[in-house]
Amino acid sequence: MKIKIPSLLLLMTLIGLVQAAGSTPKSTPPPLPPAQSSSSTSGASPTKSSTTTSTATTTKTTIAAPTPTLTVPDACGGKLRQRKAFSTLTDAEKKAYSDGVWAMKKSGEWDAFTVKHRSGMKWHMTTQFLPMHRAMLTEFEAELLKVAPTLSGLPFWDEFADSSNPLKSKVFGNPGLAAMVAGPLGTPFAGLKDDSNQLVARDPWSSGSGLFTWIPQGQVMAAALTAYKTFGEMSHAIELTPHNVYHGLVGGHMGDPSISPADPLFYLHHAYIDALWAGWQGSAAAHTTDLTVPGTSSGDVQVLATAGTVLYEKQYTNTDMLYYRQRLCYEYVFPATLSPAQRAMRAMKALKDVDVLTGSNTKTDASQQQQQQSASVFTTVTMTATGSTTNDGNKETMAMEMTTTTTTLVANNNNNNNNNNNNTDSTPFRAVDPVPISILKQMMPQGDEMMMTMRVNECAVALNAAAKHLNDQVAEAVANEGVPATVAVAQVVDMHDVHVEARAYFATQVKDDYRDSAIPAVQQQAALVATSQGSGAGQGAAGGAVAMLSGAAVAALLL
Repeated sequence: MKIKIPSLLLLMTLIGLVQAAGSTPKSTPPPLPPAQSSSSTSGASPTKSSTTTSTATTTKTTIAAPTPTLTVPDACGGKLRQRKAFSTLTDAEKKAYSDGVWAMKKSGEWDAFTVKHRSGMKWHMTTQFLPMHRAMLTEFEAELLKVAPTLSGLPFWDEFADSSNPLKSKVFGNPGLAAMVAGPLGTPFAGLKDDSNQLVARDPWSSGSGLFTWIPQGQVMAAALTAYKTFGEMSHAIELTPHNVYHGLVGGHMGDPSISPADPLFYLHHAYIDALWAGWQGSAAAHTTDLTVPGTSSGDVQVLATAGTVLYEKQYTNTDMLYYRQRLCYEYVFPATLSPAQRAMRAMKALKDVDVLTGSNTKTDASQQQQQQSASVFTTVTMTATGSTTNDGNKETMAMEMTTTTTTLVANNNNNNNNNNNNTDSTPFRAVDPVPISILKQMMPQGDEMMMTMRVNECAVALNAAAKHLNDQVAEAVANEGVPATVAVAQVVDMHDVHVEARAYFATQVKDDYRDSAIPAVQQQAALVATSQGSGAGQGAAGGAVAMLSGAAVAALLL
């Protein structure tokens, strides 16, 4: 049975129900297999404002992000760059980005970044991937703002807002990032060439509906992301999805890491990947300064807090990469809250995604038809992966078992609940397929196919565990609390909520002790702190937090 998408009247009713239920989302990440305990690698120990409780097997997080009272880090000299979604920019700001690209191309800076990225290809599919790209984005942003000073920071592509049809995103066009069509880029980047003098081009995938079954919904990604216990686990996961996935979907230059930075979309894509890391950092106090790498799979390279960041060993340490707001001087800006109408539309979008996939293929025998008169049946696919490694450690095998689990959502026992429940005969949060190996081989032609297969299966397992957890959560709300299914879906945390919480957390709770830095301004700040503490002129707080210095002292450092 196909999902019945609400009518306009029903949407208005749904908005009222969501508003009555409250606009703060409620969610708990799914239980995952026990992982090595993470440890704070550097700096002060922040305390998390959101309610977090942990057991040996589960971590529960309730996200309730306040509007942050923003403070500007001392080491940034009173300036904080704000990275905003490209879709929220004015036409003038979008044009400023394209004009900046052309200015950097003319100066040679544009091609220089492609060359630098090419020299770092060996760090892809390793745990050095995220720090290296965070450093590169910081350098690129500084150069961009020199030629596009009206921008508040490097824009990003809000990819999970577009996950149901990413290649039809409104970011593509003019003004924008050029139309998403096969062939050389169009306006405003028509004629743009790479460092080999070849026209920059795209070769997008086609899925018919526009929905790619290996891209998770934003709610599922949020649940999976915040459940990862260590930096290493999280890094491997998001490098696959959405990083490699979106590179492969766009294709052309974006599909080849040796030339991908030639496409102006590259930097907006990587800014969002960086935002995912920032979101994970802000989701739990244990994540904020964590660089733990389990060391149990290929690509697990230890990321030492005091070591120089690869490609940028003289400019930054990995500790500098952790304090992105306090030392690198930027933050990601999302609307502080979503209105009930926006949450209602988000729930409808989640249900529509499943409608596109299920069509009329749902089995409906006589017993199911009887059951559907009083309940919504949510069916999801869960995946179990097992792996083994040979003695030489070079070959890994992976077997996958697909099972189907059905959860019945018991509707309210009255005759007036049909409009509220929508008789939704499918999962609100769909399972994902493993990322096609062809995408990964396109991105990493020299990569170990066995290792890549293992990674994509592990990632799919985690995402589908998250989807099942959220479907169970919605089912429980419907059965035990009498909440209409669509309202329950609207209340689930998505990536927007994670980003908002992370921004508030870093702005109000994370304090930097300025240790282990290669940035001159941070080193000088640390020296001033040490001097003031030694002379009694300043007073450091317990736990590594430091006294805030005056604006005059900061200004003196930057002269």
